[in-house]
Amino acid sequence: MELKVKILKDQTEIALPDNQGRIVITRKLARNKSANSVTLSLKAGKLVGVQSQDNVDADRIITIQASWDLEPAYLAKRFAQYAVERGTFKADPFANTKIPSSQLPTINAFRDLILTILAGLGFELFATSKKTPKGKPRHRWTKKVSQVAFKVDYDAVGQLFIGESAMRCC
Repeated sequence: MELKVKILKDQTEIALPDNQGRIVITRKLARNKSANSVTLSLKAGKLVGVQSQDNVDADRIITIQASWDLEPAYLAKRFAQYAVERGTFKADPFANTKIPSSQLPTINAFRDLILTILAGLGFELFATSKKTPKGKPRHRWTKKVSQVAFKVDYDAVGQLFIGESAMRCC
């Protein structure tokens, strides 16, 4: 895939192939936001908000300006649903928005294109951290374990301990 990239002091602009739109990556929210765009807010490289301007503390903003035939509300909903599926968000903030089934393949294809481009640039928006186990693991003695036959060779065990103590003495 070939992209046209324009890097400025305070933002990076990426023109998508086949006039599908563009991606603008900035450190601050752009004041002249297009009506046909979706905003992804990032904090330390992780997604913290979709279409949220004021209530999220973000250090990087990705604005996706889609072509005229793509509804931004549907695209925002698909990004939010994808974040919920990946465990980044706990709940879908656009629960009231319904995507028509005729639009779903187009929106999914565009979302996948955006995710591919952002992954190529090093943005892992939906990477989840490995959960650490809580507390000590619990081991149980079961009847199945108690029925396993075993034998202890006391002579071999005694020689082992004698050999080790002899090595320690000398």
